[in-house]
Amino acid sequence: MIYDKAFDIGDAEILVFGMGKLGMAVYEQLNRTYGRKVLGLDYNYDVVQRLKKEGKNIQQDDATDSEFWENIFEKSNHHKIRLVMLCMNDHKSNLYAVERLQKTTYNGNVAAIARFDDERKQLEKMNVDAVYDIYSEAGYGFANHVCHQINIGCETRKPMW
Repeated sequence: MIYDKAFDIGDAEILVFGMGKLGMAVYEQLNRTYGRKVLGLDYNYDVVQRLKKEGKNIQQDDATDSEFWENIFEKSNHHKIRLVMLCMNDHKSNLYAVERLQKTTYNGNVAAIARFDDERKQLEKMNVDAVYDIYSEAGYGFANHVCHQINIGCETRKPMW
């Protein structure tokens, strides 16, 4: 579906791209602290409309659209953005968004998800500030949760890639 590109991010300081399960959890967590300064973005019209009805601060845009990045950082001078979080399911989309973002004047932080070690290394090589390995982190979190839930006193350690 084609959408009207407004390129208006309001007073957002944190952009969360990809409003699937992980992106939505990221949005909710950040929203508890930063409120309306967090803006969720997704290319899927139906997802955006559903989340808007739920009162979420969300708009339809595509992180792989170079025109979006140019308008946000070059033409609009949105220097108040301090964090861009790439939570898209498609690794290539996250890579492309990083590439587009690096071609702008943006100097804030960038975080992205990875599913595999090679994806993590690729994002780190591109100087992404924080890379979240969802499988390693999920394994750590699951083990930690179980140990505390059944009170067996095991100590889990955060993965060291």
